[in-house]
This record gives sequence, structure tokens and C-alpha cells, in this order.
Amino acid sequence: MPRITQSVPAVKPMSHRKSPRVAIDRDGIHYETRRMSRNRAFAFARCLAAKPYFRDVLVLRDLRARAEAAWYVSYAPADGARIADLVIAEQEKRIETAEAQRAVMTFITLANRPGLYHVVNTDGHGTAPHEVDTLEGECSCEDFDFRCRGLRIVCHHLIEAKRREAEGLLPAPVPPAPVKLSAAERARRIQEDYS
Repeated sequence: MPRITQSVPAVKPMSHRKSPRVAIDRDGIHYETRRMSRNRAFAFARCLAAKPYFRDVLVLRDLRARAEAAWYVSYAPADGARIADLVIAEQEKRIETAEAQRAVMTFITLANRPGLYHVVNTDGHGTAPHEVDTLEGECSCEDFDFRCRGLRIVCHHLIEAKRREAEGLLPAPVPPAPVKLSAAERARRIQEDYS
């Protein structure tokens, strides 16, 4: 005779409480709520502002939203350790992205300047090459410009470029193409050098 068992439904987490989204911009790292009505956003902002755990509480309107639920609250933790944890988590995301995209990133050395590269994704993602400067610790990608620079972290392009430099995997510098000068131009440049 088959054994009858009673199945117990799995306990679902409470879905009405969603975690706030971590947002990064040039001013730093902060939380953003989901979109809500204006009255609810201002009421929530008053609650946050009354607590010592949060700072920089702002009520903002999403101009792209067309419904009444176009308002959200932006706020930052007051605890420096919590901010540091958020920054570390953001850097770890970029490390994971660098590892995941390692095989599809191609680096081209620029001129005879060590540490300056163009990086291109060969899988078709990404629209244009980014210029990566490992000596200055900068990249031309939007992630670095809009998010990483303000937090003093590095984007996945810089992470991968530095890893490849350390392992000696980057291509040798490409010398600039020789320029043929006319005799008159050579004479003019020599004269400028001695003037």
C-alpha cells in the first residue's frame, strides 16, 4: 500500500516589503525606493528623516513616469561602515563582471605609451571601444565616469587590464606610423628646435 504524505506549502517571504535599490551617481551611493504616490513618498521621507540612521533624505519625481506613482525617496545610510559595505559590494560586482567577460575582451595597446589601451568586446555587446589607462586608473566607459569615479572604485575594464598587465598578457605597444616629412618641413623643425 502506498504511503500517503502530506505536503506542506513552502513559506513565501513577505513580498510587500521590497529592499530599496542601491543607486550610484557622481555624488556617491544611496538607496532609492520604488515609485509611489506623492503623499506616500513625503510621508516615508518624514519617517526616514526622523531616524538617526539615514541622511540626505530627498523626495524626487521621475519625470519619465506617467502615472501618479511617479515619486520616490532617495536616502543614504548615516553609518560610514554601512556605506563602506555598499561600496565593497559594488566593487565585487565589477570583479565578477570582469571574470565573466574575460574571454570576450580584446585589448589593443595604443602608441608607445605603456598602460594605455583600447578595449573592445568581441561578443557584439558594447557599442564602441573604451580607452583604458592603467597608469592613471581611468576608463572612458560610462560606468567608470558616472559611478566608479565618485566611489573611488574601478570598472571591469580596468580590473581586466590590470590583471592582464600583471600576467604579461597584453600585446606589445604598437609604434606610431612613420611620418614622411618633406625636406622643407625637416629644415623648419630643425630651425625651431635651435631657436
